[in-house]
Amino acid sequence: MAFDRLRPNALILRLTTGAVLIGLLAWLLVELLTHTHFYATAVIVAGAMGVAIHGLVRAIARADQVMADALDTLTAGMADGVSRPVRDFPALAGTLEGASRRLHRDSLKRQAERDRLRALLDTVPAALLVLEPGGRIELANRAAYALAGGDVRSLDDIPTLRGAAADELRAMPPGARAVVQARAGRKLFASCSLMSRPGEAPVSLIALQGVSEDLGVVEQQAWGELIRVLAHEMMNSLTPIASLSESLARRPSAGADPEAHAALQVIARRSENLMAFVDRYRAMAEVPTPALSPVPLQPFADDIAQLMAGSFAAAGARFTIEVSPADLQASADRSLLEQAVINLLKNALDATATCAPPVIALSCLAGDGRRVLIAVTDNGEGVPPDKAEAIFVPFFTSRSGGSGIGLSLARQIALAHGGQLTVRPNRPQGAVFELSLPTA
Repeated sequence: MAFDRLRPNALILRLTTGAVLIGLLAWLLVELLTHTHFYATAVIVAGAMGVAIHGLVRAIARADQVMADALDTLTAGMADGVSRPVRDFPALAGTLEGASRRLHRDSLKRQAERDRLRALLDTVPAALLVLEPGGRIELANRAAYALAGGDVRSLDDIPTLRGAAADELRAMPPGARAVVQARAGRKLFASCSLMSRPGEAPVSLIALQGVSEDLGVVEQQAWGELIRVLAHEMMNSLTPIASLSESLARRPSAGADPEAHAALQVIARRSENLMAFVDRYRAMAEVPTPALSPVPLQPFADDIAQLMAGSFAAAGARFTIEVSPADLQASADRSLLEQAVINLLKNALDATATCAPPVIALSCLAGDGRRVLIAVTDNGEGVPPDKAEAIFVPFFTSRSGGSGIGLSLARQIALAHGGQLTVRPNRPQGAVFELSLPTA
């Protein structure tokens, strides 16, 4: 290698020869002009010197281009091809080749690190979005693409965020956290961070994570556990009371005191009623795991209409159904879904008891491509905003004689399917209960 570096090369010889030749021609031209009168020869010598100068200039330009190409290659960090643009400079070629290979190795390491970080981001369940100041999404992870259902270039490309939710996210200051109300009754926990970049405008990192389903499931599990514990303790206390009161009431001596006998009968009867009451509530906490299958919603809605026809007729209610598209399907346990929708329709009948005439509608519509929306709409008294969540709490009721389990059971069935049940006002009057489920 050292021997190769000491060997002259074509460009060096060319530059040296050109410089020597120009020097000789310049000396000869001076001699001809000062000591002789061979002007024709002087012109020829001057022409030859011009040609030599032109060749030298071209050689220098070639050397300049060689150096520029070498630096471009080094900047690109490419290991191959370095020796070609600097073949006329062996020592420089060796140095640049070594530097380029080091840069190439460092580039591969950085790319591997980027790939590792990207894979790590794709395993995060939260949707991560890098948002430029103009609103364009520069980078998104796999969860964000799943939320959008495809490619995502702006927040408005995500169906569940389109509209007010997207505007709220764009207006979030760095460090802010909030629960964003998205479409289809979904709630997303959002956090915003500011990322600075050298020489570039800072960007916002927005993290989105669904909270409605998770919190709803936890809440229902807590209520179910509470109901089971209370039912167990109450049954343990009521069973011996009912048994003892019945035994005492059947004794011959109980007839000697009619007042005591009547009291024992009341205790026995009330104990039995309380046991039936507790047993019914305990059943609410034991909703079976859904056996999912594709449920065509047009025949499903037709069957519901037939089942409820008598109740609607007795109430004088006008009932309509809408399924769009006609072949829409949901992934659900048909019997559980039927129970949930019937509970919602019974709730609508109660809410419209004072309306003339009651108007109730059942609609099954395609949501964002991954969800099906089943809505029950009425023109009843509506739900006050301060009770929008309380009505789903077990045993809560605003009607005299209500059990307070219909809506809670419907939400529990929705959550068991990986869906959600929400309520919103119906304009100009009434309420809309919307059940979201996965598509088949």
